[in-house]
Amino acid sequence: MLAFTEVHVYPGTPFAARMEEADDRLSIPTLWPEFWLMTLQPERSAEGLRILVVDDNPDAANTLAKLLKALGHGVNVAYRGPAALEESREHHFDLIISDLLMPGMNGRELAAELREEASDRPLTIVALTGLARPQDQGTRQLFDRILLKPVRFDVLESLLSEVATRRGTGGPLRD
Repeated sequence: MLAFTEVHVYPGTPFAARMEEADDRLSIPTLWPEFWLMTLQPERSAEGLRILVVDDNPDAANTLAKLLKALGHGVNVAYRGPAALEESREHHFDLIISDLLMPGMNGRELAAELREEASDRPLTIVALTGLARPQDQGTRQLFDRILLKPVRFDVLESLLSEVATRRGTGGPLRD
C-alpha cells in the first residue's frame, strides 16, 4: 500500500512524494529529476550571473526566476516590455531571457530596443517561445538564442555556463 503526502519545496510549490510501506524509503518523483539533483547542490559563489526574466505570465516568470536563484544567480523579473526596459536601464544584466509573445511590446520589439540602448556593451538576449516553428530571420538576428518552452534543464544549464564563460571575455554569444 502506498501513501501520498504533500510537501512544499518553496512556498506554494507542492509535489507528491511516495513512501513505500515495505522499507519506508522515499521515492523521488521522476517527473522533473533534474530539479531534485539541482536542489541537492550547494549554491554557487557570488560570481553568479545577473539575469532579467521577462514574461507576461507571472507564474512562468517567477518559476524560472526561482530556479535561476536556486542555481546561485541574481535575478530580476519584469512582466511587460516597458518594465524590462526600465530594469535594464537601472541594472547591467549578463543575460536577459524574454518571452516572445507578450501584449503591448512583444519580445522582438523589446530585444530591438535593448540592443539599441546597449550598443556600447555586450548584451546576451535569449527568447523563450511556445511556438513550434523557428521565427523569421529578423527575429533570429535580434536574439542570441531562441529556446522552446518548456526549457529543458540541461539546455538552460549549458546556456548559463556559456554566458558565464563569455562574460569575462566580453565576446558575443552568437553562433
